[in-house]
Amino acid sequence: MSLIGKSIPRKEAYDKVTGKAKYTDDKFAADGKLLHGRLVTSPIAHGKIIAFHLEEAWKVQGVRAIIAGEQFPLTGEEIKDRPPIAFEKVRYHGEVVALVVADTPVIANQAASLIKVEYEQLPVVNSPTEGVQENAPLIHEYVEEYEKDEGIEPFPNTNIANQMKIRKGNKEQGWRESEVSIEANFSFSPSDHAAMETRSATAEIDGQGNLIITSSSQAPFMIKKLLSDYFEVDVGKIIVHTPLVGGGYGGKASVFLEILAYIASGKVGGRPVKITHTREEDLKTAPCHIGLDARIKLGATRDGKLTVAELVYLFDGGAYSDKAIHLSRAGAVDCTGPYAIKHIHCDSYCIYTNHPLQHLIVGLAMGRSCFALKELWTSLPRI
Repeated sequence: MSLIGKSIPRKEAYDKVTGKAKYTDDKFAADGKLLHGRLVTSPIAHGKIIAFHLEEAWKVQGVRAIIAGEQFPLTGEEIKDRPPIAFEKVRYHGEVVALVVADTPVIANQAASLIKVEYEQLPVVNSPTEGVQENAPLIHEYVEEYEKDEGIEPFPNTNIANQMKIRKGNKEQGWRESEVSIEANFSFSPSDHAAMETRSATAEIDGQGNLIITSSSQAPFMIKKLLSDYFEVDVGKIIVHTPLVGGGYGGKASVFLEILAYIASGKVGGRPVKITHTREEDLKTAPCHIGLDARIKLGATRDGKLTVAELVYLFDGGAYSDKAIHLSRAGAVDCTGPYAIKHIHCDSYCIYTNHPLQHLIVGLAMGRSCFALKELWTSLPRI
């Protein structure tokens, strides 16, 4: 009780304001062994990879590895649908198609700029509403063949990664009890967390086979769990360090750069490899906040009591489902927010689009769905 009402300095505050605080990108190897990775990303949102031209990049002195066109285990939390580095096809603008490892960031950047990739462009899905249209381009042609968690059911030959249903009461009875109704559509585009520190990760495989990860992550134990699952590494041999994190808001709970850094380290004999996003990469390549197209219909009595809600949520799952299925499920579970409504009929879908993969933000996906519901509810008195 003696602390209530008093300003208590944070333990790390002095180091932060004096510039002494160390973040992931401040990591260096005193023995000079640290190598640097640079990403090559797709300039198109959807297309087949026809050919790589790596000859000029290999001519740059100091290049240690170029990783392109190689098939790795698929990754993903509830559906394993994402290659760490695009294989045969790209599914969003900014997707990683190649990775260069070199002695310095400048050399890595120079070599990456010399890599040329040929593509055959395909039609693009720009929203979840487009994704569910008849004859919409398929983002994943064989989605039903992916390894997935129990209870996750993609719809074959569609862009629907999963559906979550909420049923309460009887909607027909709810409409009979309603004296007024209102209906509207809402659309929220994907957005970025825009943390001050861009994402960064370093991986090293030591002489005992330990995988040592340093990452600007909000979820170090998920790094251990998922890397062990994806690459069959003993979880006890995965050591994760998380220095101070320069902002996250949920966006750094994904396991993304850590996978690439691990692959890169494996290609150079286990030497430490650091990959740090530029601001542009952080915006276009990394996971972002999920988008939503919502159709909501509410019924109420004339004295303002809500009687029924019919909701269809089309969550923008991006090119790979990753956390999007979890977010679409969270949106369904809290589909009517804090309101007591007797009759509820909600269908919440996770839809593949040609956008970056989607991820957590404070409040999961519920801020957008609750905002839409609140906007519609406050319009009822004007009917």
